[in-house]
Amino acid sequence: MQGISRLIARMQNHGISKAVISDLGNWQEFPDEETLVSANERVRRAAMASDGRLEYLVYINPQLEDWRKIFDRFIEDSCGVKLWISLRSKEHGLERSKEVLRLAAERDKAVLIHTFDRTQPTLPGEIGIAEIIELAEAAPDCRIVAAHAGGNWRNTMAMAKEIPQNVVFDISGGYPERTFVKRFIEIFGSSRVLYGSDAFVRSFGSQLSKLDNCGLSESDKERILCANAMRIFKIPQAKAVDAAKLPVWSIPSNNVDNFCFVGKGRYWDHHVTCDMLVEAALKNHVDVLHAASLGALCSENFIAENLRFSDECARYPQIKPLAAVDLRDLEQSLSQLEKISGFAGVLISPCLHNYRLDYQQKNSFFDACSRNNIPVWINTALGDDRFRNPELHTHNVSVEEIIEFVRSAPLCRYTFQGCPADIRLYRELPAHCSAECSRVSDFEYAPDELFSSGYAGKLCFGSEYPFREYSSVRDVLCGRV
Repeated sequence: MQGISRLIARMQNHGISKAVISDLGNWQEFPDEETLVSANERVRRAAMASDGRLEYLVYINPQLEDWRKIFDRFIEDSCGVKLWISLRSKEHGLERSKEVLRLAAERDKAVLIHTFDRTQPTLPGEIGIAEIIELAEAAPDCRIVAAHAGGNWRNTMAMAKEIPQNVVFDISGGYPERTFVKRFIEIFGSSRVLYGSDAFVRSFGSQLSKLDNCGLSESDKERILCANAMRIFKIPQAKAVDAAKLPVWSIPSNNVDNFCFVGKGRYWDHHVTCDMLVEAALKNHVDVLHAASLGALCSENFIAENLRFSDECARYPQIKPLAAVDLRDLEQSLSQLEKISGFAGVLISPCLHNYRLDYQQKNSFFDACSRNNIPVWINTALGDDRFRNPELHTHNVSVEEIIEFVRSAPLCRYTFQGCPADIRLYRELPAHCSAECSRVSDFEYAPDELFSSGYAGKLCFGSEYPFREYSSVRDVLCGRV
């Protein structure tokens, strides 16, 4: 119950008066009856003791022979059913999940379904938008909420005409990607979109920031934040709460952006000009931009594209260009260090170029940067790797990998982009290393832990523009959402 108290307190911090919750027990893909009963008992007790702040969903594994027994035990005082990643089996396919949806419709209950198209194959039992369509057609009277906008929201939008009207979407989970909600609402309309936090996997603030800069009317916001959920789950409105004061953290050097890009790469649909970057930065009181070219990151001719980018940036004193370097070609990378006059440093991306961050394998490059006092920005993540272009093969840079690197690499200024919010990393970063803060803003308690631990001095500001709205990271950390 301590976790529930923290949840309600955090909800109040953000002015959220009611939440629909579920308990996934031990997070097994196909939980047994004992696990489900225990999880549903916990969440029902929490809802009953919440003074109307919480409504709960009955968590079901349709592949159990006696799933109806659990359904009947809890459904009456719930607001619906939760299906996670046990919807499909080798023996029965989706048939048992269809039975759950039909029974839920008979009892006038909505069904929230974890829906997660991703670049790599789905997990056993997990489904994507194609399966949601099949389920919705098999149970046309069931109100279905496809969670996470289907995972890869671009795929969901592409299939919009095939998706039955009894399907709505929550926008929870994932990073607050720029243009996501605006484009999604343009396709589906505000009446089919629900706010969701995915707490505590994600932070309330990062998910609320998805609604910023969408040009939404007040009526659209009210539908997405409240009215649609009340209609779908048939729940009463809770007593209004005044937002309590959010923690406000002081980000070191927050007028300098260490994680931003210009241009267009062939793996993304984001395209921004120097004018757009500078305009967004100035609106957010940022006057120094360490930026790299998305085109250079994807180019086979790094040197030519970097030089073109440097020439373009010459008209913008706020932009301090970074030369993108691909360490898979070590010889070219070393020769490129001789041609970076006018650059603020170099940017390498073990993530996008799919190699391990290993000083021993690339020591000649890092030794040369150290010897010539060339700052190095290291991109460990960009956007949401789970929904990348299938042609883009990436490497997930681990905390352990970064720690091993900083222990062995020579003295140089290293700035890490896209680092996970893991306190172990910040304990290990030496004084000549820093990590930008975008991923820290994505997790509810990460800023509390990091700033109260005394390691905040190892953070620097990063927006991840244009993959995020420019203001989203700072707004979360500065208590604005």
